[in-house]
Amino acid sequence: MAGLPVRWVAADEVHGRSGDLRKACEEAGLAYVLIIPCDYQVTTAAGTVIRAEQAVADAVFERRSCGTGSKGPLIATGRPRQFLLIRRLISRPDQLTYYLWLGSG
Repeated sequence: MAGLPVRWVAADEVHGRSGDLRKACEEAGLAYVLIIPCDYQVTTAAGTVIRAEQAVADAVFERRSCGTGSKGPLIATGRPRQFLLIRRLISRPDQLTYYLWLGSG
């Protein structure tokens, strides 16, 4: 696998908590999508610090088949190109998954 180009990173909740991983991805110019726990602290674009699950109150879910934000609403964070993505299963709307998503620059 050596020498293969890497353009993005995906990680589970354990690695999604890692500030070092996010920093390394950003410094390398890599896009990422990282699962985060519902109680993860996120700084919104307005500078307010909230738990990821607190963003659900204002979230508007739309059913989409593909594309940016296809899994749920994208909420801007205080970091450029980074968003909080909330996924809700159609079959189980009470089950939510939270992600930090960084688009490529």
